[in-house]
Amino acid sequence: MVMPVEVMPNEEVVQLVRQHPVHVLIRMTIPTVMLLISAYILFVMDPDIGIIGSMFEFVFASLGVLALLAMALFTYRYYYDVWIITSQR
Repeated sequence: MVMPVEVMPNEEVVQLVRQHPVHVLIRMTIPTVMLLISAYILFVMDPDIGIIGSMFEFVFASLGVLALLAMALFTYRYYYDVWIITSQR
């Protein structure tokens, strides 16, 4: 694994510590629910009521995209949030 920081020449990495995965799953529940609700409304209900239906679809499609971006951000933050325990510090 490539270290995000350089360690001193006389140090060695003892352990890499991350957050518990359950913490990330708890933070991802709201975006997942948003994604499921928007997918349900867009594909199952299929609101086709002229201009109101078009705006309705746009709003819920935007919510779905926002939920996917939030999930990607939470995954990114989990992957790169590493505590490095070394022998010197």
